[in-house]
Amino acid sequence: MPNSRRNDASSLKVGEFIVVVKTVPGIARRLLSAELTYLTGELGEPLFYDYHLLDEAGIEYTSSFGRRYPLTKTEQEYVRGELEELVAGHYFFMGSSAVCLGSKYAVPTCHFDYLPNRLGDEQALADESSKLLERVKPFVSQHGGKAWVESDRGKSRHYLRLMLPLSNVTTRHSNYEDWVVHLRENLSSDH
Repeated sequence: MPNSRRNDASSLKVGEFIVVVKTVPGIARRLLSAELTYLTGELGEPLFYDYHLLDEAGIEYTSSFGRRYPLTKTEQEYVRGELEELVAGHYFFMGSSAVCLGSKYAVPTCHFDYLPNRLGDEQALADESSKLLERVKPFVSQHGGKAWVESDRGKSRHYLRLMLPLSNVTTRHSNYEDWVVHLRENLSSDH
């Protein structure tokens, strides 16, 4: 059929996982790919405004009174522009969210900043962020997520990002506070 819109599915092997991929027209395919696309920033501010792409990819968002936001009302209860101490001495911005492989993720982010004459050297900063990454990775993996450290070009700031499936977060926890307590208890313990 010429010019027909295909909505069939096929499977794709990504690492250890087999992912079912819907055939989606146009640029919306990126939302179903392994490329991480941020929806909200660290303070919960929207970063993604192509709502027609969310529609094409079948990803839900909030729309009321002519205003749109890339998360549903329920997801917004768990992804907030808050700063939480999840591991002793390490604070995470709780407002980031992203979409990858067609699913939404909460992306709590911890900053490690190098300030000359105040926090040691840049290598110590890299070591500290890597050490915390190794500490939290088992918990994050166990909950279907990923964790990684990235740095800016000058290497004066490192970011530890935790990527946790929003569907798990919203169904396993009664509210934001319950989720934060769960993170604190599990990220602070040795695995």
